[in-house]
Amino acid sequence: MARAIFAFNIGGWSDAIHWGAIAAKVRVTPVGDIHVDHKFMDTVYSPFTHAGGRREVLDAVDSYEDAYNELKPVKSITDVFEQQFLDAWEQEFGVSLDILRKFADRLEDLGVRRKALWFELSRSELLIILAECAGREPQDVTSTIDRLILPMRGHWRETPEGFRDKDWHPWRFRRRLSLVRRPLIALDGTQDPRLLVAPAAVREALYILLRSCHTGETPDWQVSSRPMLKWLGHTNNVTRTAFNGSVASQLQDLGWKSASDYKISRLLGIPLDRDYGDVDALAWDPKSGRVLAIECKDLHFHKTLGEVAEQLSDFRGETRSNGKRDLLRKHLDRIVTMESHKSVIRKRLALEEDPQIEAYVVFKNPVPMEFSWPETMPTVKPLLASQLGTLRLVTAPEIDSLG
Repeated sequence: MARAIFAFNIGGWSDAIHWGAIAAKVRVTPVGDIHVDHKFMDTVYSPFTHAGGRREVLDAVDSYEDAYNELKPVKSITDVFEQQFLDAWEQEFGVSLDILRKFADRLEDLGVRRKALWFELSRSELLIILAECAGREPQDVTSTIDRLILPMRGHWRETPEGFRDKDWHPWRFRRRLSLVRRPLIALDGTQDPRLLVAPAAVREALYILLRSCHTGETPDWQVSSRPMLKWLGHTNNVTRTAFNGSVASQLQDLGWKSASDYKISRLLGIPLDRDYGDVDALAWDPKSGRVLAIECKDLHFHKTLGEVAEQLSDFRGETRSNGKRDLLRKHLDRIVTMESHKSVIRKRLALEEDPQIEAYVVFKNPVPMEFSWPETMPTVKPLLASQLGTLRLVTAPEIDSLG
C-alpha cells in the first residue's frame, strides 16, 4: 500500500512538472528523500481541493434524504434516457443498456447460488451468459465482453496496443485500464482466459461508465463510435448553453441588458480576419456604456494533482506550439477585437457613452484558476457564478449616497 501511495504521489508530481505547474527541478537527498518545489501544492492545489471538497459535502447534504427514498423497479430504461443516448450506447458497446442490466442480474444470481462474493469463469462462459441475455450468438457479443476485461500485462507500466500511457497511470482518474472501467480481471494471457468476477464490482463499473458517458464526462478520445462522439458533443453543448443562459439571466436580474451566445460577427456586423466565435454572456448598460464580455465555463471537477495542473494549462492566455490557442487566449482575442471596434459596438448596443469593455471568465463551480490566475492577464478577471452579484449596477441614488 505504501508503494502504491508513493507511485500516486510521485506520478502526480511528474504530471504537474509536465504541465508547468511545478518547476522542473528535482533533488534526491543522500537518504533517498525526493524534494520538489511545493509552492503549487500549498498555494493552489490544497486550497482548491478544500473548496471542491466543501462543495461535494454540501451537495451530499442536500441530497442526503434521497438515499432513503424507496426505489421503484424499472422493467426497461427506454423511458429513462434519451433515445439518442440509448442508440449511441448500443453502437459503442454492442448491446443495449437493458441487456447489460440483465447480464449484471445473471452474475449476481450466480453469486447467490454459489454463496460467493466473487468467483472465476472463463471468457467463453461469460460470452454464453451475455449471448443468452441478448438472444444472440456468442460471437456477436465478443466486443462487448472484451470491453469489460482488464487484460493481463507483462508489467504494470506496459501500455497495451490501442491504449495510451495515461490509461494505466494509477495517479489519474478516468483511465481505461482500471477496475471501474474493466471489472472482469483476466488471470492469464490465453485466448480463453480465466476471469475473476465480482458481480458487485461489475454493476458498479457499469453504473460509473453509464454516468460518465451520459453526462459527457468521458473524453472524446476514449470512445470509438461516431454516434457516441456525437452524443458527448451534444450533451456538453446543452450543459454549456444552459449555463450561458443562466449567467445572462442573472445579470438581467441585476439590472443589465443581456444576451447569451452572442456571435462576435453579429455584434460587429463587419467582415473579420477569422471566426472569433461568440461571447457566452454579453451584458451592457446603455447609460454608462459598461459592456461585460463573459466567457462561461462549467468544467468537470478535476481532483488529482496532474489533472489540476493540466486544467490550469488551458487558462494561461497562450498560443501553443501547435498553433492552437488555449481557452483564455481565445477569449482575450475576442476582447482585443471588440476594443478595436468600439464605435460599432456603441451603435449596435445603443449606448449613450463610449463602451467600457470589461472581460470576465465565470466558472460554475470551484476551480484551481481561483487560486492561480496569470499575472499577464489582468484585463480578464475570474469569477465564480456565486459571485455574480458583485457585478450589479450601481444606481444614481446609490452613487450619491456614496458621496
